[in-house]
Amino acid sequence: SYILTEVIAPYGYVKAEKIIFKVEDTEEIQIVEMKDDYTKVKIEKVDGQGNYLKNAELQIVDEQGNVIDNWLTNNNAHELIKLLSE
Repeated sequence: SYILTEVIAPYGYVKAEKIIFKVEDTEEIQIVEMKDDYTKVKIEKVDGQGNYLKNAELQIVDEQGNVIDNWLTNNNAHELIKLLSE
C-alpha cells in the first residue's frame, strides 16, 4: 500500500486529498488519478441581520499592494475563482 500526496499545488488550485492505493500483483497497468480543484472564494457584504448591503466598493489586494479584484456590492455574493494560494 502507498499514499500519494500532493506537496505543492499549482497556483490557483487547492491541494488534492491524499490517496491511499495498493499495487496489485497483475500484469495490467494500474492507474491512480489525483484531481485538483480551483480555489473558490465567495465574499458577501451584509448587515447584522444578514441583509445584503449594496454599493460598497470592495477590493482584494495582495501582499505587494497589487489590486487583484475590485467591485461594488449588490444583492449577492461576489465569487472569485483561481485566487492564488500560498
